[in-house]
Amino acid sequence: MISIIVPVYNRKNTLNRCVESIVAQTYTEWELLLINDGSTDGSAEICNEWQDRDNRIRVFHKNNGGVSSARNLGLREARGELVMFCDSDDSTEKNWCRDLLDVYLQNENCIPVCNYYEVNNDHREIHKQNLCMDSFMQIPQKDFFELYCGGLFGTLWNKIFQRDVIEKNKIFFRNHLQLGEDLIFIIEYCKCISGGFNYINLPLYFYSVNDSTSLSKRDDDRLYETYSEIFNELFAYLKSFDGAFDKYRNRYNLSYFYAMNRVLGFAAMARLSSDNDHDRKKRAIFYSDNFRDCIRTISRKDINFIQYLGLKSHSYYIYKLTVFATEHLRKLRKTKNYERNK
Repeated sequence: MISIIVPVYNRKNTLNRCVESIVAQTYTEWELLLINDGSTDGSAEICNEWQDRDNRIRVFHKNNGGVSSARNLGLREARGELVMFCDSDDSTEKNWCRDLLDVYLQNENCIPVCNYYEVNNDHREIHKQNLCMDSFMQIPQKDFFELYCGGLFGTLWNKIFQRDVIEKNKIFFRNHLQLGEDLIFIIEYCKCISGGFNYINLPLYFYSVNDSTSLSKRDDDRLYETYSEIFNELFAYLKSFDGAFDKYRNRYNLSYFYAMNRVLGFAAMARLSSDNDHDRKKRAIFYSDNFRDCIRTISRKDINFIQYLGLKSHSYYIYKLTVFATEHLRKLRKTKNYERNK
């Protein structure tokens, strides 16, 4: 049996769609654990209604503690031999469970991975259509960064996990993290298995990218500490395989650069003043050894030309100005396009 864990927090507008897609699965030997994380918008009542309608659905209500604590509760209550995850603002294809399970059964030491749709309002498109030309691809664990660069490694909902591996190795989500907790969970899980990944080039999941409340789109006072923890884990995992870091160094640096660039807060910059403690911390990041290593390896094609020139100036203040200008131009273009299409 598969235990499907869905954390729920104030998702009354999308929760029914999510649960309906799971109930419609062609594979029927599953249990659904709806973990209501202190919702205040009526989501709790929707969870209870589904529990009354289908005896495979169990509901757990808890005080709000974040998505990690909700998933951890789901792991403690799961009864299935296998575990899958779904987010309450997303939905699934009807063969989501069946196709991933079939791939898992081919080699139980490997993690099955599927592709997915990116959904923005009523528009959807297949994620990374050119990542793999074949319908199936085996990826050794030492090359996990190929999946990471393709946006397929750090997501929970396109994989199947063994519950006994999770329990024997005491793998849980880190409650203090609200970003990257899934990536670290997957890294810790991978360290406990001998196989790699079996990738099926089928989009079996509908991932919503237009949620304005998404953690990935909001500011976080602890963002630097969070990203530092994430990339420390990623770096150590890469270094655990001979030659892996050297092979993926440039792509690792580019990923680290984009994360730190968000920490620096350039995209949302509202002022150019630098006479404050917050800005001094940003300067320290810009001139750190890790960030300087990123600057050395970034090429012209990686970022826009104006920003690239500012970066290669090796001056925090010049780069700050160029990104501020780039963001301003982007907003102007967006406004013009909106006016044109009205």
